[in-house]
Amino acid sequence: MRTSISAYYVNLSGTGVTDENSDLYAAGRSGEPLGGVFGGGDDPGSILPQAGKNVSAVQGDVTWLRWPIEIYSNIGWTQDTDINGPTPGNPAERWTYGAIEPVYHLTPALYLAARYSVAAAESVNGVKTDGWVDRAELGAGYWFTNDLLIKVEGIYEQFHEFGANTGQVSGVEAGRHPGLFGGIMEVSWSL
Repeated sequence: MRTSISAYYVNLSGTGVTDENSDLYAAGRSGEPLGGVFGGGDDPGSILPQAGKNVSAVQGDVTWLRWPIEIYSNIGWTQDTDINGPTPGNPAERWTYGAIEPVYHLTPALYLAARYSVAAAESVNGVKTDGWVDRAELGAGYWFTNDLLIKVEGIYEQFHEFGANTGQVSGVEAGRHPGLFGGIMEVSWSL
């Protein structure tokens, strides 16, 4: 079993500098699947819960591995108390989120996997909300070589209970309660 706890803090509110391109919530474990489905930008389909002006975040991770089963999970909290930096006003954004990802290895090269993640907002763009987003994925992968992974996934994602005045969440009008069902085949190669 591996565990970790991470904390992050940056305050760029009084400067013209932003940390909007931070990878704090923008990195996938093996690429970003379903690119271009929601929003756009570098990580479409993902919930990126901060603009990067005055950010505090805490996350705990646990990985349990006992062949042929591996289970990864995380839980975290983040807030940005000033998403617009030097512009007048201090709209805040606060989220609690978590995920669980079990993997079953049929052979050393072939696996089945699932993932469920949820992100619940307390406020978005300074607007109080009870909105939340959940995402479920089922997939299988085959390591064709040690460096080449071929995988297929099915996905469900849905925005829930965001008000019409919430605005955009990761480039998506959350108040419209968008959702998707989809599938993808992906090939990833590492050095």
